[in-house]
Amino acid sequence: MRLAGRPLVFAMCLGQVGNLLPHVVVPSVMAQHLMAPWGLSAAQAGLMASAYAFGYMIAVPVLTTLTDRIDARTILLAGSAASGLATLAFGLFADGLASAIVLWGLAGIGFAGAYMPGLKALADRLPKGDSSRSVTLYTASFSVGVGLSFLVSQLVADHVGWRAAFLVTGLGPLVMIVVCFGLAPFKPSPSRGRLLDFRPVLHNRAALGYVLGYGAHCFELYGMRTWIVAFWTFVVAHNGSAPLSPVTVSVLVTALALPSSIFGNEAALRFGRHRAIAIVMIVSARAALTIGL
Repeated sequence: MRLAGRPLVFAMCLGQVGNLLPHVVVPSVMAQHLMAPWGLSAAQAGLMASAYAFGYMIAVPVLTTLTDRIDARTILLAGSAASGLATLAFGLFADGLASAIVLWGLAGIGFAGAYMPGLKALADRLPKGDSSRSVTLYTASFSVGVGLSFLVSQLVADHVGWRAAFLVTGLGPLVMIVVCFGLAPFKPSPSRGRLLDFRPVLHNRAALGYVLGYGAHCFELYGMRTWIVAFWTFVVAHNGSAPLSPVTVSVLVTALALPSSIFGNEAALRFGRHRAIAIVMIVSARAALTIGL
């Protein structure tokens, strides 16, 4: 049976949660389980954690552009498998900074074939005029997946060991792999342009503004996600105690993004996307500065 309608949206959201289960396992365990045993400085730990984003950054322009030429389901399937396998390999073989950077970078490359191609695979199979809220649910489920990644990673690492955290979360992408087999085939319209031609983007000032704005947003977002566990661990150690544990803080902060994503889309529909995004970005920047201070 092929997925369609609400079951399709639900399945894709569930699959994305599975793909995100490994997403922050390195930031979740590095402060308490990796830095001291491997003798890592804060800069080296940051380099290790950011390898995922570097792998994603390098691969996503190619893999996402390919979805205009081949069925996004194919890329989504391969990316999900690569992400899961690289995470499992980290748990089995990582033994220092160099191997961790390579394996975690490969996991990021895999996720580059999973997130945006997954969004394209969903959009290609939605009826015309029925995309805004379905896409919002898909993007909002990102927060659920990241929150579970924080929770599962830290709980498993604390009780069973950090390698087990990678082995458990590395199984998450299996959910999306199963979903892929339920997607109907889709053939994109023929594309005659070059694969990596960014000139139309650079000439579109409105689109480029959103690209740069999203880049600034991600600069803040991944800085917080990479260091929030270590930061709150420092707060607890500095003050002797805290009302919430690092696990609770990381999950709550991430989970708050779910209703925010849905509210943001509704605000954009009602007040205009440009105005809504500008207001949210200003408020977000003030909140980030307040946390730092």
